[in-house]
Amino acid sequence: MNREAIYSALFALGQSVTWAGGGSFSYTSRRAKLFSEIPSWPAFCQAEHDETSITRTGLPDITTLGAVWLIYHNAGKDPGAVPATTSNAILDALDNLFPSEDDGSHQTLGGLVHRVAINGRVIKEHGDLDGQGLLILPLRIMVA
Repeated sequence: MNREAIYSALFALGQSVTWAGGGSFSYTSRRAKLFSEIPSWPAFCQAEHDETSITRTGLPDITTLGAVWLIYHNAGKDPGAVPATTSNAILDALDNLFPSEDDGSHQTLGGLVHRVAINGRVIKEHGDLDGQGLLILPLRIMVA
């Protein structure tokens, strides 16, 4: 397992996504940022935070890495916009990166890992009140 190669490939996957209406990220980083630190919007950041290892006698070990994608947008700054529309378009595009098991395929980061999936509670703060939207997607990376 090469953690840096895995996290680099995951970041490359997310940073180049585009969504309905011609949207794309104007700023990307592998460091989480505060709203005030975002130089241009929309922005994509990746935080890498936890690992789980399970050792099994007579069977291969199971390693799962954790990451979070933080998506910042400011569609709510436009008083005529519905910020949730931007959030939904971005989430739909990100969902497409992770095919379901139902169709027999899944995201492997080019064969680096067994599977990557959005796994857990997705937080959606659209920015209705202050114009600053934040989406938080928890990712699980099943290495082996």
